[in-house]
Amino acid sequence: MNEGILIEFERNGQLVPVTSFRSTQSNPPENGIILDGETSQFPRGVVLDLRPLDDATKLAFQRVQRNHDWLSRKTFELEAARQDDRLRIDGVDAESLPPGRYELKMRLSSMQFTQTKQEIRIRKNQSAVVRFREKPPKQKLVLNRSIDSFDEESVRILRHQNSRLDGTSAEDWLVNRPGQDRRKAPLLNMLAKLAALPRVPDPLNRLVHYVFHAEMDRIYASVSEDFHKSVKRTFTKDATIHSTHQRLLLRIPHRLAKQYKLTSYRENAASSMQVVIAEPPAGFTDRTHYADLDIDEANPGWDLARFILHVGDVLDPRKTNHLELRKTLTGGATSDFLYYNVVKA
Repeated sequence: MNEGILIEFERNGQLVPVTSFRSTQSNPPENGIILDGETSQFPRGVVLDLRPLDDATKLAFQRVQRNHDWLSRKTFELEAARQDDRLRIDGVDAESLPPGRYELKMRLSSMQFTQTKQEIRIRKNQSAVVRFREKPPKQKLVLNRSIDSFDEESVRILRHQNSRLDGTSAEDWLVNRPGQDRRKAPLLNMLAKLAALPRVPDPLNRLVHYVFHAEMDRIYASVSEDFHKSVKRTFTKDATIHSTHQRLLLRIPHRLAKQYKLTSYRENAASSMQVVIAEPPAGFTDRTHYADLDIDEANPGWDLARFILHVGDVLDPRKTNHLELRKTLTGGATSDFLYYNVVKA
């Protein structure tokens, strides 16, 4: 038998291709789905729940569990892989995903669907095709000026030859990349913070080289050693560093990145900027530092109990909504450097 499930994703009426899928025992942050070439953020975590709906399917389901000694563990193992821009779900062998009627529930990090669960029928020797449609956003980001009229240092950062996001220049990504407003907002908010802090002697953005990673709640940037010195002088050092910030070491463009030392600092302000610096060892001739830049907010995790297939280090940590955060940043030192508006979609 060759039964399976092919899962498609749709945004604004267009198929969103699955660029890659990874599920390994090592390096959990790099496990999950990359959609539509979003290579400058970590893969999206996946949770899938497959439940038989009728008696015949339940009996077949239980037979597979008994054959694989899964009943006592109350599990049902599945395998997933990318196929033709879609996510394919299979049993662990040719007999392990029986035909029948199922309810399929899908959750994907930072992506909301119009329907999180759908009924499917898997027929003998066939694959069921199911499409999950992204829920239309209630808000959208609109630049309120051209990039040419941004402050000089922000323009320089965006146009640096190494400022590349999802395989294109940061400037082109910001202007022309659709469906990325939740990632564009933190980039713009961080540029505003960097331009506004500290006023004396120089704003931090003069000490930033380029950006190379954009999540929905943070960016990664290459910075100078003087950037670290300035932050150390004007911010408060954290006693501990959350494990989330260890991910910076996975994306530093240096073969010995794991030897870099992480130090965390916090701006002394409400909705404070947090800067986690990766400092090269003393013996390195290249003194380039790297920074994880975010604005500190509460970040509780989801309870992942009961789901059958869980791939990815974090499913959805309810990341800071930087579109909403714009309201907080308006009125302070960052006001002059907020180059976008948030409008109803």
